[in-house]
Amino acid sequence: MSKATVPTGDSGRNPCAGVKSMVFWKSFWTTMRPYLIFVSGAAGLGAQFSFDCLHDDEFVDLLVKARCGMAFLGLESLNEPSLSSVHKRQNKVTEYRELFQKLKKRGILTFTGLMIGLDEDTPEYFKSVPKKLEEVDPNAVLLSISIPIPGTPFHKSVEAEGRLFDRDLSHYEGDHLVFRPKRAAASDIFEAFRNINLSFYSWKNILRRWWRLIAKQSLKGNILRQLFHAAVISVIYFKLSVFQRDHAQKRVYPMRDLEKNFPRFNQPGMRAPVKQSLVSWR
Repeated sequence: MSKATVPTGDSGRNPCAGVKSMVFWKSFWTTMRPYLIFVSGAAGLGAQFSFDCLHDDEFVDLLVKARCGMAFLGLESLNEPSLSSVHKRQNKVTEYRELFQKLKKRGILTFTGLMIGLDEDTPEYFKSVPKKLEEVDPNAVLLSISIPIPGTPFHKSVEAEGRLFDRDLSHYEGDHLVFRPKRAAASDIFEAFRNINLSFYSWKNILRRWWRLIAKQSLKGNILRQLFHAAVISVIYFKLSVFQRDHAQKRVYPMRDLEKNFPRFNQPGMRAPVKQSLVSWR
């Protein structure tokens, strides 16, 4: 299986940076393993890099030569102030669509991570996310609640301001809210998570994105090989979409009664542990 890996962000300097990815990819691998083994000869799965790599056309050419079939990129946010707040200056919202298209034209499925609940995120921004995702057009999205990972400036800021209330690291996987958001209520975060996933992973939008992915690919060279590659990518795309849709339904702990059960939630220095209950996605 071909694999291209480029270090991204500050994860190399932060020993806790892999907490969320380990939790997610363990579950992802368990579900996808039979399919990945079957298609590994046709598509090199495992490329992960930052958006600025895509400004190098030679880098994209090398991904194609390595038979890369899927790339994971940290989109992180569609809100420019939020990107600045977490020091993701290499990410430019205005460039997302162009860079995603560059990969899809070469037959590479685009999978990206998107966080909600960063300090500059507002309820108004949350309402705009489904439309913004439609505009930038990634093939699949891993939506998560932002995580103040220990050792990062975000964690230090949240803790110093008394907004961190859950110190159980097993909850630092993107499915739990572990701190008090600055510009939104807890209910706003979970409503946004639900609405964004309902929109993005509706069957109508899953099928529309699949058609755009297939229609965008060039059929230069060996037609049979290209058609086989398109079939393989389609299998991966639908499995990934179904997996993410199921994850959104079953794995998020919304704490809808947080403010009612913990009246000190909106006060600085709140340290009360929070009991969270699983919710089904209807």
